[in-house]
Amino acid sequence: MKNLYEILEINKDASQNEIKKAYRRLAKKYHPDRNPNDKCAGDKFREVAQAYEILSDEKLRKEYDDKLLNFKKENKTNDHFSKSKKNNSKKTSGMNVDFEFEKFFGFNPKTKETTEDFKNKSKDPFDTTNIFNSFFKVKRN
Repeated sequence: MKNLYEILEINKDASQNEIKKAYRRLAKKYHPDRNPNDKCAGDKFREVAQAYEILSDEKLRKEYDDKLLNFKKENKTNDHFSKSKKNNSKKTSGMNVDFEFEKFFGFNPKTKETTEDFKNKSKDPFDTTNIFNSFFKVKRN
């Protein structure tokens, strides 16, 4: 989403008078008659005009500010999510997930090899009966 305040080179809390002055200054600078051989100037002129059209109308400006605020919030959430996805999947907040999984269940999740501790205890690492019973056991009085 384009930031109209940056296009007009003003602060978000600029007054209507400041918006008008910024528009006039930039419109004069990028006007196609002043820059006949520069296609970018014509594009910039249209961009400045669109920004002024929205920011000069109080109702449109309020709607734009609300959209801009929501866009920034969504971007922060998405940035946080994408940063966490970029992290190594084996590390979660400083913890080696594979090691913890192997320690708890007694086998490596990738190779399915049983660890020595569980082999010696003659315990089946796939048997989760105790865990299941601890959560779902019917208590009788």
